[in-house]
Amino acid sequence: MSELNPTPLALMGAAFSAWAPGGKLPEIFNLLQENQRWQAALNTGKAWLAENDAEALKALLSEALDGPQSACLYANMAVALSADNSSEGHILLDELGELLKIESRDASDLARSMEHLVGKGVVRERENWVLCAAALLAMSAADSVESGKETVFLDQFVPEPSVLNDARKLLDEIKTEGVLKKIQRMSGRERKFLAANLFAMMFADGDWRGDEQELLDRFTNELYISRADAEGLLKATHALFNLSVFG
Repeated sequence: MSELNPTPLALMGAAFSAWAPGGKLPEIFNLLQENQRWQAALNTGKAWLAENDAEALKALLSEALDGPQSACLYANMAVALSADNSSEGHILLDELGELLKIESRDASDLARSMEHLVGKGVVRERENWVLCAAALLAMSAADSVESGKETVFLDQFVPEPSVLNDARKLLDEIKTEGVLKKIQRMSGRERKFLAANLFAMMFADGDWRGDEQELLDRFTNELYISRADAEGLLKATHALFNLSVFG
């Protein structure tokens, strides 16, 4: 067993290598200009695992990561394992919550928020996919600029490029006010899925602005998202994107 103590950054990479489906970085890392840094962390983590094992990694996590780092790792593992949606993944996530010393209620709220974020299967009609994408486009335009990271986020969000093209046409036609009215008719699960992704869109470019917050508040109101659920989504998506805690 290697005696080298891996950095928190390398431990994050080792966790993805050990437990994320395919041993890959979660999709949100495609948003990062410094993605090569995280790919290097993944490779360092793989090398460390080759000399140690996943059980040794579990033993280190609670000692080496601080609170914000633990929350970020847990949120990203929740996204990866929720997308996989296996019973083994749920069991592993529960174990990681205990290892990272995340309070059970916080862990449950965070995992539920991440399930909403990746729950693409709840949107069954193409019309509603177009509507969801139009809402995200409106959110990205709240500060009058669609950043490169937001464009990548949108490309990853839609099931096919034509949905995004039709969403742009819809937004041009009915404007943000029309989108706000139409989203009310979606199902409860679709509304929670959209709300989670609106919160993620706000954090996607790393530049959270007041006009985005104002529009987000209007969306959550029209989506019938309770204040408690909105606060949970805010806390969860902030933890997910708060990669700066790794330096």
